[in-house]
Amino acid sequence: MKVIADEGNLVETAALARRFAHDEFARIIGVEVLADSDVANFLLDRLASMRFAPLEKSNGALTVQRVHACVYAMPIAVRQGDGDAIEVRLAVVPQVQHGLATQLVITKR
Repeated sequence: MKVIADEGNLVETAALARRFAHDEFARIIGVEVLADSDVANFLLDRLASMRFAPLEKSNGALTVQRVHACVYAMPIAVRQGDGDAIEVRLAVVPQVQHGLATQLVITKR
């Protein structure tokens, strides 16, 4: 099955990932001055080497896979003119590395 990604989502994800995990991406890519395009190309290479299946868990939640560092991918089945495809939507989930994590109460149920 064909795997696709939205270019705008990739560009925004690369910019955020560069901001939140600059040192890790610079080290793994092997550059001193890291550009958003370096991160985007690295993410494309990683995505190309991954296997995706648009599977849902029994509770209806989608499967999320870690791409690298703070970047995660969520594969979603989509219909295209020439057949089915898997669209990979990317998200950045920054990790608190400095200071103590503070828990915020969202609901009190």
